[in-house]
Amino acid sequence: MPEVNKFVSSRLGKTFKGLFGSSTGWITFIGLTILVFYVILAVFAPYLAPYDPVKRVGRSLQPPSPEHRFGTDNLGRDVLSRVIYGARIALVIAFLSVAIASAIGIPLGLISGYIGGIFDRTLTLVMDAMYAFPGLILAIAIAALLGPGIMNIAISIAVVYAPTYFRVIRNQVTSVKNELYVEAARAIGARRWEILLKYILPNVFPSVVVVLSMNLADAIMTEAGLSFLGLGIAPPTPDWGFDLSNGRRFILSRAWWALLYPGLAIITVVLGFSMFSEGLNEFLNPNVREKR
Repeated sequence: MPEVNKFVSSRLGKTFKGLFGSSTGWITFIGLTILVFYVILAVFAPYLAPYDPVKRVGRSLQPPSPEHRFGTDNLGRDVLSRVIYGARIALVIAFLSVAIASAIGIPLGLISGYIGGIFDRTLTLVMDAMYAFPGLILAIAIAALLGPGIMNIAISIAVVYAPTYFRVIRNQVTSVKNELYVEAARAIGARRWEILLKYILPNVFPSVVVVLSMNLADAIMTEAGLSFLGLGIAPPTPDWGFDLSNGRRFILSRAWWALLYPGLAIITVVLGFSMFSEGLNEFLNPNVREKR
């Protein structure tokens, strides 16, 4: 047991040093702190929010005050409570859409890159066509077709990001499928699925982790954009993008708080994911680490 504890401590220490002891260590740490903060907001929203986010609790467009720290919107709802609850919608849709996209793109990329031939060329052509299409416009078209709802919005965003995972996995599989360790696996009689899952996937997966963390930031911005255009979550559910769209109507009335705080929430959580993915990329990619 002492040897096991020593080994675990050593591995954890190396991992922590790799993530936080490099030149971008503080960036990684700050990004992770921001993400943990918003996860806490999402999980404990009923305990942290001072008011019900969908009920009128004050005067319309009331400025920030001790009673309402972020003020109220045009319907008298507490902006702080809506920002806190909005973290739930943003993170749930982001994680759900990335999970669906990776569940589609990763297996297809593995199979396409390993098999090759006509199947690979056909699937690559389809994915490239989807990838070349403007992402937000494609998400808008799918969201308009499916309608509002958490799952529908997640699917709309997942369709946009699935080609990214396919391209990353497929390109790396084509480059490693002829390596010596793969040839050795074939020589000992390993089946195709065993080669893909046991020998190829572990060697290409680190790049997917970085793409995943970056896509989470993009997914939050895309969801906010859809809600801003009225294609996201149906009101009165708290949603940063909808509140941003609603708040901009009252800028000329000098009700800046209705626009500012949802916007800051979007900016900071996206910044957190971006900063964390930067450090994660350096940790998982030796080439980047050596250049620095």
